[in-house]
Amino acid sequence: MRQFCKEIREKKMAQIYSRANGDSSIDMEHLNDYLDINAINLDLSETVYRIFDWKYFIEDLTDKKLTLTNTLNWINRDPFENFIINSKVSYKGKEGIIDNSYFGSCWTLISDCDGLWRNFSSNKRKCVVKVRTNAKKLFSSIYNLNDFNHDAKYFIGKVKYLKGNSVSNILKREYNIKELDDGFLFVEQLYIKRKQFNYEHEVRIIVKGDNKDNVLKIPIDPNSLFDEIILDPFISASNFAWKKKEIERTGYTGPIVRSDLYSKPNFILKIK
Repeated sequence: MRQFCKEIREKKMAQIYSRANGDSSIDMEHLNDYLDINAINLDLSETVYRIFDWKYFIEDLTDKKLTLTNTLNWINRDPFENFIINSKVSYKGKEGIIDNSYFGSCWTLISDCDGLWRNFSSNKRKCVVKVRTNAKKLFSSIYNLNDFNHDAKYFIGKVKYLKGNSVSNILKREYNIKELDDGFLFVEQLYIKRKQFNYEHEVRIIVKGDNKDNVLKIPIDPNSLFDEIILDPFISASNFAWKKKEIERTGYTGPIVRSDLYSKPNFILKIK
């Protein structure tokens, strides 16, 4: 695993700023550098996958956008999510709350997993969809160099799984207010979950936005981004055929298959 180091990130950022010398037009030449310094514990050559509910997937595919949700919504599934942002802040004897404007999209390094399919598909009448892509392709497709202060707004990374008491211990130390200046402390904690979720092998995109709504929609080109679309292994052959046609009507031209995770094996026992 590619180990992330904040000090190395800051050093590389200083080198980029020095070369650019304030010329924003040079940013494009350093896109790969920006992608690299904001990849947290993740090799950008890795393949990543995401499972969508059919309704939201077909909307994104039709609109050619990727929907990110406000990370505050994640607490509905796990109360330890956003454990720093959801904490009260005590500073000079006064308490307050942290304004959250982070949006995220959850992916996985696992190519096929019964648990992940079942997390999304609670019954056989509900269709879900999985897409396959490359981490660098995914990150570069959402990274906006024209966004002011972009190097502090766009991140991709692998989730670190800790014991519950280890998460609690993070909040026991006292933080210097200077540590909060760039907001990176808030980003880092979005890549921490309890070890009970480690079967997910999760990768997250995090974007800091000004949008006060629950979602942030980022324009994408599905044909360039998605290497393959895999449909729910629970659906029937006829339902698959209908869903495949609906996907194709959006203009997607890549491979569309049905997961064979639950396909009946055709073994032959040979006897002499």
